[in-house]
Amino acid sequence: MRKRTGAVLSIAALTAVGVATFGAPASAANRTPVAGSHANWASAPNRVSAAKTSQKINFRVYLQMRDQAGAEAAARAVSSPGSASFRQFLSTSQVRQRYAPTAASVAAVRSWLRSSGFAISSVAANNIYVEATGTIAQAQQAFGVDLNLYRIKGQVLRAADRELTVPSSLGRVVSGVIGVDNALNLVHPNIRGGQDDAKSTRAASGQALANPQAATKPADVPPPDGFRNAPPTSAYWGQKRDTADPAYGGGFPNPLPYAPTGWKPGQLRSAYGLSDLTSLGVDGRGTTVAIVDAFASPTLYQDAAQYARRNDPSHPLRRSQFSEIVFPPTPELEPPDQCDAAGWYGEQTLDVEAVHAMAPGAHILYVGGSDCLDLSLDKAVNEIVSNNRAQIVSNSYGNLGEDVPADEVQAFQSIAVQAVLQGIGLYFSSGDSGDEVANLGTPSADFSASSPWVTAVGGTSIGIDAKGRRVVETGWETGRSVLGNG
Repeated sequence: MRKRTGAVLSIAALTAVGVATFGAPASAANRTPVAGSHANWASAPNRVSAAKTSQKINFRVYLQMRDQAGAEAAARAVSSPGSASFRQFLSTSQVRQRYAPTAASVAAVRSWLRSSGFAISSVAANNIYVEATGTIAQAQQAFGVDLNLYRIKGQVLRAADRELTVPSSLGRVVSGVIGVDNALNLVHPNIRGGQDDAKSTRAASGQALANPQAATKPADVPPPDGFRNAPPTSAYWGQKRDTADPAYGGGFPNPLPYAPTGWKPGQLRSAYGLSDLTSLGVDGRGTTVAIVDAFASPTLYQDAAQYARRNDPSHPLRRSQFSEIVFPPTPELEPPDQCDAAGWYGEQTLDVEAVHAMAPGAHILYVGGSDCLDLSLDKAVNEIVSNNRAQIVSNSYGNLGEDVPADEVQAFQSIAVQAVLQGIGLYFSSGDSGDEVANLGTPSADFSASSPWVTAVGGTSIGIDAKGRRVVETGWETGRSVLGNG
């Protein structure tokens, strides 16, 4: 994807934007198209009707970094062994001073949005976006488009009939506009155990709450039922074997071992060579690991602390080791669906338990997005990066394949580049379905794991023997074999 770069306009010229366009209808003259803002499926054959002009929408105007090419070059240098700048990370203030959009750029965008009738919801700490709220009628006027409803892949989604435009004086400032259409509804994040979130038809809104006690959660969505492996199960690999059924071919050990009940933290640390380090105090202390998911389980800390008490009593999860920032649930999503909020709870709990198991001394910061759309999850990631809240960010979700709108890709890449510059590691799950051929028909990596600025992490299944050694390991797969003749 090509990225537009360019010098930032003078403060005087940018500030004049709001005055020059106040109350004026958008027209082709003196306008600059926003690249990638028109969905190719938003065409006449797919049109259902015009969008309701009184409907409220929440969207973000993303701003160009001051020196995108320079920021990317610096990010490669600090992360490349052999480079003179290797591991010489920048502070948050240094990144803002050198590469972030200027205050003048933000002021110009804010002024234009306000002159167009929008209310400003928030501005990112790193100036990377300005979030605004208004009606579809205001959006049509401001961006010079008609917003319609189109039928695509079994959904009816809102989109513009052509590329959005902004005043030419903002052409080198604005990198993308996300949330005016519903294009992101086609690229739902995949999460193991979650359900399809196609019912959600709104963009995200809301402010972060830094006080965990003030965090608003979708309390009307109760946690799902717990899951327990059916017995017989083993405490370690090969402890119990299936002697009741016929031998299984294909080179597998016979009789086949029953699956483990579930690995305990001590077994996992032993299998990956961390037991001795942990006993010496090399256990993650002094490090903050952030976990990003949608929403927040109302019993997240309590469940993770209970798991540690039961399975790793010498390493309890203390309350001081856990904190939360939870964005209020998107009000337009009607309960009890909440974008399948409960479907995310198990993954969140598993993530917290896994981090504490492998790094029992680390602080864990959970950041919950207001819904499961990329717009909200990106906001959660940017909250961590722009305020330098953690050294490691774990993201157990991803989009099915790489068919993601170009403006969304650009927005995420800007956040990821800043993370690299600051020495923050972004880790994304590579997905549960390999190359996605079974789902898409063609091979495709998942996004954001496919981004060059993040580390993709794949899952494996392991067998740990009675001495804590890793004796079996295989890539994730799902298979079923049926006994013949009963």
